[in-house]
Amino acid sequence: MKNLIAQVCIPSQKVYEIGKGSMFAYIPELYQQCSNDAKEYADNTGADYKLITTHEYDPHLPAWYQRYALFGETYDYYDNILQVDGDYAPVPSAPNVFDLIHNKKEIWFAVPDNKFDKYGNMKPMRKKSFDRYNLPEDFYYFNIGFYIMKKEARILMRENMGKYWKKEEAGKQFHDQDLLNKMVCELMPNKYQAMNKNWNGVFSVKSADYATHYAGMAKQNFSIEKHKKLKEDKMKREGGPIWHVPQWSTDIMKGAELDEFFG
Repeated sequence: MKNLIAQVCIPSQKVYEIGKGSMFAYIPELYQQCSNDAKEYADNTGADYKLITTHEYDPHLPAWYQRYALFGETYDYYDNILQVDGDYAPVPSAPNVFDLIHNKKEIWFAVPDNKFDKYGNMKPMRKKSFDRYNLPEDFYYFNIGFYIMKKEARILMRENMGKYWKKEEAGKQFHDQDLLNKMVCELMPNKYQAMNKNWNGVFSVKSADYATHYAGMAKQNFSIEKHKKLKEDKMKREGGPIWHVPQWSTDIMKGAELDEFFG
């Protein structure tokens, strides 16, 4: 089996100082550390590593859309591709994801994002996505900082992108993420496996056992020393669940069932 770990990291013209940027700040030291860790994890899993640093998919689209290049025939050499954001750092000692998915019938693997508050109501920002793209409430909307695609999934994406892509939508917040969720929901029913947040804590850099994702404003607290310490701490852990387990923030839970999470 041929496997690839691909990381999108396209330098921005706006380079911010630590602690003074925005959630989309490009911080060279952070991205370099994340790339180093992704390369190390690739070596440990026997996978190739590719760092996407140019507008490989479409020069007219923003950097975050260039991940779609991985759907192209150029990458059909690979049986499986793990795509991670430039601010995502796998823990080198994490389980081999390619071994984990090898005998699974599913073809797309990702981590559910938070969508419910502690009262069981869908968060306003996420509700906009579900309403705009007509997603069923029980769908595990995922964060695109980490996902694994078997070749069958990539071919489905490639063959159907034209049916879903709308240029006028490109300027909307989270459209690239919404688009992938819409396509997975409709093109891969029963073929999407939700993974545990240990793979992508999203807004929790400390709790995830298998990676550190500096999503959003989390990157503003980054330092090389802190990152190395966090990496060391996680490598000492035994490691938690690999696949998704029910959570109040991702699953439909109400009444007594929801209350048990908050005592």
